Amino acid sequence: MAGRPKGLPKTGGKPKGYSDEATKGARELFKQIIEGEFHYIQESMAAARKKDPIKYLDVLSRFTSFVLPKQVEATITDNSIKVKTSDE
Repeated sequence: MAGRPKGLPKTGGKPKGYSDEATKGARELFKQIIEGEFHYIQESMAAARKKDPIKYLDVLSRFTSFVLPKQVEATITDNSIKVKTSDE
């Protein structure tokens, strides 16, 4: 396998805690847009709930991924860690 030998510490790359300014700016802009549209989003969700409850639940479940973290299952055995997300 190519790359650094096992046991050799990683060097270079971004420092721990590095924050990408472009990403931070895009998230802030998106947050402002959503806050400005919040009233319309509420109205649309209420209309969708009355018209098609199943579709309303589908849309609502998609929005939760922006608010709640994905559930992750981690299994630790000997010296290995296996991580499985809830959508696998």
